Amino acid sequence: MVAGCVLSLLFAGYEISHRELPTNKFWWKVDRKIQHTFFGGLPVKLGDTTYNSALILLDSHVDPVELDVERPKQETNLMSFSGGGMTSFGNDLLLLPYDGIIYKARPDMSAQRTAIRAPDTHRDEFRALSETEAYKDYHFDLYYIRYNDLKYFEAGDQRGLLASYTEYHSDGECATNTLARLDFASSATTIDDVTAEPNDWEIVYRSSPCLKLKKRLSALEAHMAGGRMAITGPETVYLTNGDYHMDGMRSDGHGIAQDPENELGKVMRINYLTGESQIVSMGHRNMQGIAALPNGDVYVAEHGPQGGDELNLIREGANYGWPKESYGLTYSSGKLPESDSFGRHDTYTPPEFSWLPSPAISSMIYIKPSFHDAWTGDLLIGSLITESLWRVRFANGKPVYSEQIPIGSRIRSLWQHSNGQIVLWTDNHELIWLTARDIGGYAPVLDEYVKWHGISPATANRLAASVERCAECHSFQMAANSRSPSLARIYGERIASSSYAGYSDALRTKGGRWTDENLADFLTDPQSFSPGTTMPNVMEGDRATAEDVVKFLKYYNDKF
Repeated sequence: MVAGCVLSLLFAGYEISHRELPTNKFWWKVDRKIQHTFFGGLPVKLGDTTYNSALILLDSHVDPVELDVERPKQETNLMSFSGGGMTSFGNDLLLLPYDGIIYKARPDMSAQRTAIRAPDTHRDEFRALSETEAYKDYHFDLYYIRYNDLKYFEAGDQRGLLASYTEYHSDGECATNTLARLDFASSATTIDDVTAEPNDWEIVYRSSPCLKLKKRLSALEAHMAGGRMAITGPETVYLTNGDYHMDGMRSDGHGIAQDPENELGKVMRINYLTGESQIVSMGHRNMQGIAALPNGDVYVAEHGPQGGDELNLIREGANYGWPKESYGLTYSSGKLPESDSFGRHDTYTPPEFSWLPSPAISSMIYIKPSFHDAWTGDLLIGSLITESLWRVRFANGKPVYSEQIPIGSRIRSLWQHSNGQIVLWTDNHELIWLTARDIGGYAPVLDEYVKWHGISPATANRLAASVERCAECHSFQMAANSRSPSLARIYGERIASSSYAGYSDALRTKGGRWTDENLADFLTDPQSFSPGTTMPNVMEGDRATAEDVVKFLKYYNDKF
């Protein structure tokens, strides 16, 4: 009874937090109290591991980053103190997280603070406003004001950093999506040569008009800012302006993404030296990812509402329909109030690809050849809800499939570093460095096993044929148990102990571990060993060959 109530309340909190839904203070408190009381607070940090993908293996190195913020012990909402972006300057990865301090990191060096502080978001002034009598009836989510991206630029003799963030303006009690530039001195050869205070940055662009606070739900929903950047050439950057939930559902009036006089809900093209700006496209919601391809195409990864996350190819002057059109629903599972269609894209520019259900896609990169040939030219997108990477493969200029790669943490930002590695920045304040390597498979190990054990050609041929039959259904990759149990380390493991969901009842209740004898029994006659199993009789009763396969599985286990 208690467990059921806890899980029900926790699910409500999960939906609120992971979908980044607007809510009221009561549900935040309930969610935080439950997580802290029953689950000990924030998730456990990730460790170094290997992730499986369809084409390659991903070896990870995790670097926790201690930010200059003090998270209250009872604070378990993963949106708190989130946000940020990454870029590269020389050999250093640069990170701009929630605390406004730029950090440097390398694969062999933990993140360290630099002497560069980001421009001021004026979050403290926003906090002070929330405590005034005039705004006592407003709900304030103070941590929503955050930094969204960081990019290194070079334009002729000029070079430096661009930072995007939500900026509160006390004089008008309003907010903008803001872009600022920091120029490097010509003598700077490493990031250690650069020192900057917030006032040293030059404001390049502020979204117009300045966004007034709202009474419905949260006063300023800056988690819907977008704020991602893609530099497409000297002096030119594309910036995503989210609609800040000013969509007629969580705000009064019509959705501003359809207002050509309002720059929110738009993709902007900005000259980051002069500040000149133009609206490129409109009808967008919350574009947390953007990538520029070598051929000049620009894609954005965009949050839908309940379902309908989108991958959009940006076309000059195009309207992508939000909030009049979407493949998704409202958060109450209804039709969008301003739409003429239901769950369709019939009128406005449709997405190139859409996700249903919504994984809450976030940052996006175009993969350059320096990572691995198998992924070159793909788009890689992070997600929040599914805590995964999504790799999108293109053919003839169109996406043909997406692959989900579970990581285990909410991915806020992605970047391909100057050394070719892909780096993830998570809401759990971790930098995850990914290195690619070939899967390899069992064949080289089988060749080695045959050679070093002096196995006769006839026996080797029978063994190879049997192992190949096994590989038709089973993977030899670690933890690849979705289709059937992995054989990578099955020898010596508890029977039916992997994450594979399709074990027969007989096998699930068998007990014990896989030994030479019971593995050979199972391979020789699967139905006798485990009635109801879907395992085919590959060995057809050939006990000798079954024992040879078991010896190889043991060798494979010891090898890895």
